[in-house]
Amino acid sequence: MDAIQTALRNYNSAAVQLEPPRPTLTWETVVNAVNVADPDILRDTRTDISTLQWAEPARREGTVLYFGIKQAKEEIVRLNVEIRRLLTFMRNKHNKMYSAIAANMMVNPPLASYLSCEWQLRDQVNSSIARRLVQASKLYGFSGSLFPGKHLSNNGPELMDSDLNIPPPFWYSHILCISKTAMEVEEPEDDALTADREPDIDESALIDILEEVGL
Repeated sequence: MDAIQTALRNYNSAAVQLEPPRPTLTWETVVNAVNVADPDILRDTRTDISTLQWAEPARREGTVLYFGIKQAKEEIVRLNVEIRRLLTFMRNKHNKMYSAIAANMMVNPPLASYLSCEWQLRDQVNSSIARRLVQASKLYGFSGSLFPGKHLSNNGPELMDSDLNIPPPFWYSHILCISKTAMEVEEPEDDALTADREPDIDESALIDILEEVGL
């Protein structure tokens, strides 16, 4: 108590010396301020968020499910593009490795042997990737394509397998079962990929369903 009164006197003494002077405080003002800051008094003045609609468990579960489905649909659009890009990269890398081995077979046999080992290892990895993609393509609702595209370099389209007389890799002809080369792929613009796509689902219906099961 004495400490508070001392602090009050010091404050009032300093307040009147300021330019312009500040209002002084009385003991009653300080006591009232302490009472107003009492948590028991403030407890009745705040909003109880537990009574709001968005705080209800069913609505929160419905919101999470809604945005989860929305994000999944956006992810599918992106994956459908990335799958074709991956297959295109795998096939083009095969063509480049094959050409490099053939070019060094006579002039640099050690390098050709090393590239051949790397080529076989890469072919095994790509075969594993191709098998996983084939498994994914059998899932319900799969909307992508396992047909490689055509890479566009700075000098124009790269030559295809048939133009280079390069035999297709094992995964290309036996796992993906592709018997002809892909044509140029028209891929969507980045803006189209990142644009907001509204899922074909009714949020209100989701909330009703979750309320039905008692979430």
